[in-house]
Amino acid sequence: MRLPALFLLVLPLAAQNTPKPTTEVFHGVAVTEDFRWLEDPDSPETRAWIQAQNARTQAFLARVPQRPAIRALIEKLYQYDRYPTVNGYAAWFVRGARAFFLRQRGLENQPVLLVRENGRDRVLLDANALSPDGTAAVNTFSISRDGRLLAYAVARAGSDWVTWRVRDVATGKDLPDSLEWSKFSGAEWDAKGEGFWYGRYPEPKESDRLRAVNENFTLYYHRIGTPQAEDTVVYRRPDQPRWSFTPHLTSDGRYLVLEIASGTAVERQIHFIDLQSADRTPRPVIGEFRFAYRFAGSRGPKVYLLTNDGAPRYRVVEVDLLNPDRARWRTVAAETGDTLRQARVAGNELVLNYMRDVSGLVKIVPLAGGAARTVPLPQNSSITLAEDSSRIFSVTNFTTPETLYRCEAQLCGPCFRRSCPSTRRNTRHARSSLPAGTARACPSISPCAGGWRSTARIRPFSTATAASTFQ
Repeated sequence: MRLPALFLLVLPLAAQNTPKPTTEVFHGVAVTEDFRWLEDPDSPETRAWIQAQNARTQAFLARVPQRPAIRALIEKLYQYDRYPTVNGYAAWFVRGARAFFLRQRGLENQPVLLVRENGRDRVLLDANALSPDGTAAVNTFSISRDGRLLAYAVARAGSDWVTWRVRDVATGKDLPDSLEWSKFSGAEWDAKGEGFWYGRYPEPKESDRLRAVNENFTLYYHRIGTPQAEDTVVYRRPDQPRWSFTPHLTSDGRYLVLEIASGTAVERQIHFIDLQSADRTPRPVIGEFRFAYRFAGSRGPKVYLLTNDGAPRYRVVEVDLLNPDRARWRTVAAETGDTLRQARVAGNELVLNYMRDVSGLVKIVPLAGGAARTVPLPQNSSITLAEDSSRIFSVTNFTTPETLYRCEAQLCGPCFRRSCPSTRRNTRHARSSLPAGTARACPSISPCAGGWRSTARIRPFSTATAASTFQ
């Protein structure tokens, strides 16, 4: 795009880039910075500089004659449904008789959380409606095991600080519960849905809320219907101010497994609490920061950990919390030539998400041992697993928006169900759970890529009826 030189003469003046040298000595070397003063985002000088730069930029863009056409084209291209991931996992959750999923439609700034019940979808939480100016966002959320309650974290103006709220799923109304000073934390519900574990920091001074280094993370338990002041301290380590704790409840609801991190390092310790014991002191399973460990699910006291311990490309090991001696660990998914990125327990099987040649590859292996089978998902795609035990996959590539696929093992053996309830033939392929297109009643994307295809007849269906057989 060629613009006459005169075009630039009518723009506002650029901000004054006045050097203010600041010199410090690092390891015996004097280092001078001319613009250290710009590191203070709230100083009058920095604010004036930002305003001047913005004014010049907007004046330039306003004079570009092609800008309206470019904007119209981009808006047109965005008119389709997307099903984004949350916290690195596919946003599909089955809780009781309900399923929950995220959908972002057209020009919506933020995804909307919907609940599916009896084959019908309804909006449960619309983050776009939380504030008139659009500066409020849902950072993360967690749904109770029975699907009755939703805990969600609201961040404002781009801050990492969140306020936890609780919503009744049946009514769509918020409860009085409100939890402040939480950051970098999820919420883990107890087995009965009476409360959840979450993390928070000590309340900072007003002047330090957006600047100070956060230390002394504490894990709390909040009982629904009680004030935050009555929350119970579950675990804290004043002697380790950089530690943080991520809780995971085992499938039987008895043990609380803690992933312990130090700062942003990937290495973890693993501890657990017996919730039926009078002694709630965390017991170490892995008591040092040597390798990465990520919780992949559980079957009673046996937990499954994704780790690079002895496997640079990662493997999955089974550890018995009641007898965690390293010699008794059992490898469920050994290291392969592909990088294992995610692993989740689904029933009596383990779902594995590998990276091969910059493309996703999903395999399923029995927890008891046996041969792995490959899930026939589109090739040359980025694939993400669901966080819970449902066999849901988010699939996307350069030409396909995020689409949810589901595969289910039949009782008779390790095979996939037919592509939709009316299909006469059993194709044993994954099927698209939700349509990805520009209209509510568009045909579902058939699972076909890389030379394989589904031979079943896929009927068109809307988001109100898609995957209604999830229960």
